[in-house]
Amino acid sequence: MKLNYGQLSECDFILNNWIKEKCDCMDLLVVNNVPILADDCLAILQGSIADIENFTDKLIVTTTDNKTYVLELFNEIS
Repeated sequence: MKLNYGQLSECDFILNNWIKEKCDCMDLLVVNNVPILADDCLAILQGSIADIENFTDKLIVTTTDNKTYVLELFNEIS
């Protein structure tokens, strides 16, 4: 998993850290109940985050086009 800390906004930094901490040994996470590669999630969301809410078990990301994405660990979905 590649994490780029160059010129990140605060929200992008939170997203990067959450993925790094939560997906340390895994490549997959779940976004809106759909499994996705962590690198793909970063590529899609980075640079377009308007707001972010960090919970213990999930991250809720709202983008600049007012779409909401719920990120969870792959193994937490039952």
